[in-house]
Order: sequence, then structure tokens, then C-alpha cells
Amino acid sequence: ASAASAAVQWMVRDGTGMVGRLVFTWRCAHLLDSDIKMWRLVADLLNDAALLLELTSPAFPALFLPIVCLSSVLRSIVGVAGGCTRAALTQHQALQDNAGDVSAKDGSQETAVNFVALLLGLLIVPALDGLFYTSWVFFLVFTALHIFANWRAVRCLQLPTFNMQRLNFCIATFASSQVVPSIAFANESEYTFPLMPAFFASNPCRSLRIGVSVDVALEVAGRIDLEKIATGLKQRNYALVRASSSDSDICAVLMSTSASRNDALRAYISSYLVCTKASKVPYDSADNFVEEAQRRGWNCSKLPFADEGHRVEIEVVDR
Repeated sequence: ASAASAAVQWMVRDGTGMVGRLVFTWRCAHLLDSDIKMWRLVADLLNDAALLLELTSPAFPALFLPIVCLSSVLRSIVGVAGGCTRAALTQHQALQDNAGDVSAKDGSQETAVNFVALLLGLLIVPALDGLFYTSWVFFLVFTALHIFANWRAVRCLQLPTFNMQRLNFCIATFASSQVVPSIAFANESEYTFPLMPAFFASNPCRSLRIGVSVDVALEVAGRIDLEKIATGLKQRNYALVRASSSDSDICAVLMSTSASRNDALRAYISSYLVCTKASKVPYDSADNFVEEAQRRGWNCSKLPFADEGHRVEIEVVDR
């Protein structure tokens, strides 16, 4: 009975971890590509938290199963977030299209570090035998060093693509100075620690939807000027639609059938400038932003926001 009970407990633990992995992938997988730094750090934090739970579980026999189940869920999230961000960072570091070589060397470096840690463990563990409080002090100190080292590591990354935080920062800087920040400066100004409130700062456009259908545009604005929309689609490949209230920050964007990724980026920039009232005529500013960003080395082909995928073609016929 004891062996069967233990087997059931481990199956419940593993099953909880599988469910946690599925739920996390369903809810958060689309966020991993754009916020690589934050999720890399989250993976390390959760891994340390899972280890802490496992170490404390024997002290709470009545709560042993819930604690190990929670630890299993955290490790499942670590597996998804850590694996996905590692793959993305490998692509970033493979400047000569040598992702396999970079991945192999990264794995070898991790193996070497683990081997050194193993040797140090063989020296430290016997010395701490029987020293309960001293062992916990060592664990907490090394955990804090691990978190700090990983935070410094992600701060060193200079990603040439936009996520929402870098894009909004660059647009705000451009609106005030007509200069797009460099890749290095924008990355240095980015908040990477997940507990920092600025990371969760809301977008100036409280509700912005890009690539909507005409029906959605009508829901947002109440009524729209089809001739004006048709002109915008023809000239810029996108047209902005705002809620009827003058102080509203709800925007929708209609995209033409010939719109490209750069057009979607220009549409977002225009919406941002309209919502922040940084420009009365934002279309030229959006074009200038994209040109300046590309000149400074930014990769504008990867969009950090969702495109609903609707494409519109409106033809106004004179009667």
C-alpha cells in the first residue's frame, strides 16, 4: 500500500506538471518571442523557486503533495519558457547562420559550468554536514548570486527587433526629438526584471486593433467616411478609425489588400501618435520613423503586436 501510495503521488505530481505546461503554452506562448529577456529571467526565477519548494517540502508532511505539485508546475513553465527563449537567443547569436554551431557550444558551456559546480559541491557538502542553518545561508546566497548573474546577462543583450516596450520607447523618443534611439540605448533603457511596474505600463492606445474588418471599424467609430477610408487605403495601405469621442484612445486600423509588414508598423506608429496627441498629421512621421529606424539598424520586419489579418478593398464609385 505504501509503494502504491507513493506511485500515485508521483503520478499526480507529473500530471499536474503536464497540465501546467499545456495551460502555460496555451496562454503565454505568443509572448515568448517578443519578450525574450523577461521570460529568460522568469525561467531562472521559477527554477530557483521550484528548487526552494522541493527543499522545504519535507518540513511540511501534511502539505507535501501540494508543494511538490506546485514545484512540478513551475518546472514545466521553466521548460517551456527556457527552451523557447534559448532557441530565440541562439538565432540572435548565429550571425553567420550557424545556429547549430552556436547551440552546440552553448550546451557545452552549460555542461562545463555544471561540472565545475559538481566539483565545488563535492567540497562544500561534506563541510556543511550537520550545519543546518549554515547550509540554508549558503543556498540563499548562491541563489541570489544566480539571479543577479542572469539579470546582468540579459541586460547585456542588444536585440535589433522591436518588442512592445522597445517600440513604444522609440516612438515616444522620436515624437519628442525626431530621433530614433540606437539599438544599444533602447535595450539599455528596457526594463527586464518582471517585478518592475514599468514593464507592465499600458499602451497609450488603450484598445488598438490592427487589421480589423469593416464591421469592427463601424463598432468602434459608430459611422465611418468610406470615401476617406478608401483614400487612406489607396495612399498608405492603411486607414485609422477612432471612437467618436474626441478624447477616446480606442483605435482600429483597416489594412488594404496590398499592405505589407512595414505598413502595419506605420499604422501602429500613427495610432500611437494620434492617441498621445503627439502629432496632428502622423502619417509622414510614421514614414520618417521607419526610415530612420532602418537606417540605425533596427529590423522592422518582425512585429510585436497582433494583426487580426483582415484586408479591405473599398472602391468609391461616382454616380
